[in-house]
Amino acid sequence: MLFLVLGLALPRQIPDRAAFDSARRLLRGGMTAAQVRAILGPPDDIWTPSDSSLFAYGDQEIWCYGSDHHLGLPTLGRIPFKRGRLDIGDRYQWPSISNLPPEAQLQSVLKTLYLMPSRDPGFDPLWAIRAANALRSLGKEKALATLRQYSVLVGDNKGGNSLFWLTRLVFDGPMPIPAIGRIDPPPPKDAKDWPTFPLIVKNDVPYNVYRNTEILGFPEPFSLYLDRVEKDWTIRPGLLKPPDNPFPTFKFKGSESVDQKQLLRLVREVVGDPGAALEDAHKRFLDQGGRWDPEQQRYVKRDGSFIPVAEPYFPAQSQTLTGIPRIKVELSVERESPEKVNVTIELNLEGKPVSGKMRLFDPTTNSPLDENLYKTGKTLESGTYPCNIDSLQWLEVQFEITISGKTYRSRVFRA
Repeated sequence: MLFLVLGLALPRQIPDRAAFDSARRLLRGGMTAAQVRAILGPPDDIWTPSDSSLFAYGDQEIWCYGSDHHLGLPTLGRIPFKRGRLDIGDRYQWPSISNLPPEAQLQSVLKTLYLMPSRDPGFDPLWAIRAANALRSLGKEKALATLRQYSVLVGDNKGGNSLFWLTRLVFDGPMPIPAIGRIDPPPPKDAKDWPTFPLIVKNDVPYNVYRNTEILGFPEPFSLYLDRVEKDWTIRPGLLKPPDNPFPTFKFKGSESVDQKQLLRLVREVVGDPGAALEDAHKRFLDQGGRWDPEQQRYVKRDGSFIPVAEPYFPAQSQTLTGIPRIKVELSVERESPEKVNVTIELNLEGKPVSGKMRLFDPTTNSPLDENLYKTGKTLESGTYPCNIDSLQWLEVQFEITISGKTYRSRVFRA
């Protein structure tokens, strides 16, 4: 099972959705992994707690079907295991959704909707524009069916509240506030006074003033929210088309409540790091001849190119290396921004320093990723060794430590 060692999904032909759904109905709670594999075939990816507790926790393992990379969206479905047994109720009914668009189109829209779990995702106007336009192009019934399918794939409300707010950009009609708790800032008493709450749409760019929710009881699942309100909706006509230069239009009523990073995320494929100062980003945007490309559904540079940002961002990933005499190694890998990956190596030695060597490298090329580790000398001491790697594209990272002629390696991280 090479894809588990590398942390990547092997490419495979995605089966027919109807056939997969039919096979999945044969599953029963408590089945072993071998029994599930015999029915569904091998998974495209497996999520474990070592990826992040946002994906799996405790003794969970999630088998993913329809994924095209590690931690990507399982476009066919997720199969949960606990302690090696299928973790579903004996009477669990897998949802069946009708009115879905053709499979190729559905796969494309589902991947556009996908927001990888994050501890602090923030609001991304570019994601909202692309997702809303993809759904508008389907028409009402297929857009609703796709949203239902997506909520099944990620788990109701597992994507935070983003889907509730996205409906304001896709559909027109009454927009009741979802029963998810006490929202900050408070919604208007009459939803008609602010139908897109908590979004402010300026020149076809949505900005979000939502801060947080105090959960009171059990929050309303997204699928039940759709059941409750969609009958009075119509699809919004046309597509969102932001201005070629969104910076001058960022001054509007309510903009003081919007985190300016939302604007920077919108244009990050032209200016790079969304942590830059607004004035510097605007200058860089103008220097690059930034403009909106309606075909690519993104901001591009003068020549039509863009920065290939590695996203969705992976959450912090970690591993503890065991079995090394007298040394415990803690690794953490996290993409901090579109331009930077941070790796932290924590060494804890029992007793005196030891002779040895550390290396951080790209396993595909065996080339070093941080020369500073080579400057630590031949003596290893307890401490923290931070490494910052500049990379806009997907990056594979592996760590090794050599003690007394024996080398120990971490798993491969992808960030």
